[in-house]
Amino acid sequence: MENTVIINKYSILTDVQKVNENAILLKFSSNQYFDTKEEIYGLNIWGENISQSISLIKEQHLNTPTVVIDEISELTFYSGNLDESPDWGDWMSDFSLSFDSYEGDFMLKTQEDWDNELLYLIGDRVRTAAFQSKIDSEFRKLTTKQMLYLINDAQIVSAVRKKLAALLSKLNELDDYSFYSLFIDNYKLTE
Repeated sequence: MENTVIINKYSILTDVQKVNENAILLKFSSNQYFDTKEEIYGLNIWGENISQSISLIKEQHLNTPTVVIDEISELTFYSGNLDESPDWGDWMSDFSLSFDSYEGDFMLKTQEDWDNELLYLIGDRVRTAAFQSKIDSEFRKLTTKQMLYLINDAQIVSAVRKKLAALLSKLNELDDYSFYSLFIDNYKLTE
């Protein structure tokens, strides 16, 4: 992979959006955990019926370190970090998709991007605790306390901070079953 062209500038794929049948937007964060930078990297990809690959991309790469490589007429998605080397076998290829063109650029985070990062961080802690069989009411209280501290300590706009605190409050209103199911099963908070 001598002439490898990595097209994502940040490594954590945080969102995949359908623009239309022939265009999708991938959003990447610079940090696997709560990233206080106000920007993300957006990658627009165009290709015939490319929106049909959204579910596969989400299933294989959402909220994980991902490397996207331009291989002339295909984009190959790898699991792995940008600072790792494919020559040492650090990356695992999951799939490739055909495309017509792509364009990437840094963009300001939306409230949804901030919410996704907070939900990811909480979900990561919940899944880790579940794996270690350490889920109880004290874990939930401690996680809430840590997230509130993180939100209040972050150098982010006050309006964003308030909305993140409101999201955290909404999560706390859930019963234990709904709370843990949210992060272990479907990872989406319904309105």
